Amino acid sequence: MSEASSKRIAFFIPTLAQGGGERVVSTLSLHFPKHISCSLIVFEKKISYPFSGEIISLDVPLSQNFFLRAWNFWVRLLRFRKIISSSSFDAVISVGSAPNLMNLLVNRSKAVLRADLPP
Repeated sequence: MSEASSKRIAFFIPTLAQGGGERVVSTLSLHFPKHISCSLIVFEKKISYPFSGEIISLDVPLSQNFFLRAWNFWVRLLRFRKIISSSSFDAVISVGSAPNLMNLLVNRSKAVLRADLPP
């Protein structure tokens, strides 16, 4: 494949540890064709699933404290915006409500959201 036809895809997810969305991202990253470059943007570098591609960590851990969670949201949003503005992703696929919201706020034109619907 030529350079012109190669694509850059990013997944945006809190971690790559325990969970259904995380397992889906892991599996997808392992099965992309070689001409698609895959990056995984995570809130913190917790990895328990195999993956293929580059890990980009925002280095902002998850917290149970309400005020710290609110603060961390804004810190993550700013760091995510910086990554998106300095990268040339063709699409950013987010998984989870916080990543979905950040993806929409920062990256409307290339955002792809994975949403779970209650049964």
